Amino acid sequence: NASRQLEIGRRFRELQKRADDAVANQRILVAQAGRAAEQRALVVTIVAALLSLLATLLVILTLRPLRRLADSVRRIGRGDWRERIEVGERPERDDEVARLGREVNLMAAALEERERRVLHGERLAAIGRMAAQITHEIRNPLSSVALNAELLEDELAGDELREARGLLARI
Repeated sequence: NASRQLEIGRRFRELQKRADDAVANQRILVAQAGRAAEQRALVVTIVAALLSLLATLLVILTLRPLRRLADSVRRIGRGDWRERIEVGERPERDDEVARLGREVNLMAAALEERERRVLHGERLAAIGRMAAQITHEIRNPLSSVALNAELLEDELAGDELREARGLLARI
């Protein structure tokens, strides 16, 4: 019986040692799994940060043409009709922004042409008003001279003043 009890004690200690080893192994596995999870979380965080940075850069690059377009439209709105938007002729860049830029360029050219025509019309109108004023200013004294010449001709009705009447007729 005593040997049996020793055997049970020995097996119990062996079982205790195996249980302690299994628990220690499980603790190591849990610690390793925790470190692996932390590493995965760090990798996922870094990848997410890089993707966010990439998305931000893509948004900035996508919105830059819109910002340039808006700046050009503002300058055109202030009357700078010569402002043009650089669109380029690359077929791969034929997106909505490029098409809108070309349309804005056409609009600016049409506005520039319209302003040129309006200025030309205003100049012609000013020249017409000046010509009418000059004509008026010249016609009044000439009418007076012509009237006085007619009166003088009537006064010089005699034959002896034929040469004077010829000069008066030329006047």
